Amino acid sequence: MFVVLSIFVLVLSTSECCPDGYFRASQDTCFHIASPTTDTKEAYCSLKGGGVPFGRPLTEEYEKALAEDMEEMAKGWMPKAAWVGMELSGRDNPMGPKETDWKFSNDGGTFDPNQYELWTEFPASGEDCGSVSLNSEFKVDPAKCGDMLAILCKKDMSPCDRGLQPYVLYEEHCLSLTKDNPTMHDNAKTGCSGGHLLPIRQKLDLEAVWQAFHNGAFEGGIYVGLDKENDDWVYKNGEKETKTVSSGGQNNEKCGYVRLLKNSTLGYFALDCEPKHTWFMCEIHGEISGKYKSLV
Repeated sequence: MFVVLSIFVLVLSTSECCPDGYFRASQDTCFHIASPTTDTKEAYCSLKGGGVPFGRPLTEEYEKALAEDMEEMAKGWMPKAAWVGMELSGRDNPMGPKETDWKFSNDGGTFDPNQYELWTEFPASGEDCGSVSLNSEFKVDPAKCGDMLAILCKKDMSPCDRGLQPYVLYEEHCLSLTKDNPTMHDNAKTGCSGGHLLPIRQKLDLEAVWQAFHNGAFEGGIYVGLDKENDDWVYKNGEKETKTVSSGGQNNEKCGYVRLLKNSTLGYFALDCEPKHTWFMCEIHGEISGKYKSLV
């Protein structure tokens, strides 16, 4: 009896598993999140376990599973902390008069640190620059300017595009989070191509920062086989998307992506279709026998 029961459990467990690199999106569907590739999506997915590119509406179950996997990937990718555009006034002139006010980047003016409401804690002596992190819920952490951190940049002028340094529109902020070469604050101030370090002025800015940290891993979002056709958004299987697909107003925003929002939900956004920036999904359908076939 014990042997028979053990074999049954083993077979059941095998039938419920997805191929390597995939995660379960429903009882009979597995997803794989793919980074940009020089291959066609069809060729890549076929080699990745015999899948096909995803291109149909996401059910609530699919959205929940995808959001959970994206959040796990994002937390593994995001930097420990990133510089923002705030520093003690006069810190770059140690021979000048001692300052108590702080200043925002890009000639954004000064402010009284005692009146600033978005500190995690009041700056201690030697903490003359500002940073943000997941652990601080993206409020401003006072930091020593010589620390080696990532860079959170803002671009004020159009276009907001994913060029050499990819900028993406998050909550009306054109942002780029660069984590590959951590640097000191003074170097970070010149490290934003076409932009400057993001100043955190108000609580509303924190939502944009949250999205940049959680979606930077995917260069703004994941393409779900959704394309703009005239005034409609249409999936590869011919079905139309009825949810709102937000756009930044650029003419080249012809592809539909999903992006992580708070509370593990997804939003739909339009971005360019440039393959070198496009993360996408493969899908596989799981049979009860434990073998898998593509959804066609």
